[in-house]
Amino acid sequence: MQEKKDGRIILFAGVGFLVFVPIFKTLTHLPPFYGDVAGIMIDVGDYQLSS
Repeated sequence: MQEKKDGRIILFAGVGFLVFVPIFKTLTHLPPFYGDVAGIMIDVGDYQLSS
């Protein structure tokens, strides 16, 4: 049951970071790649902490 919950957290975090990328680009005027990398780093870190 815990694996199912962890999977949902990762899924919703990933979708949330996809929405975050254009906001990040607008606020910082950096390329979208930096928003993608920031989202992946946070998502992977969250996954590693939960396991």
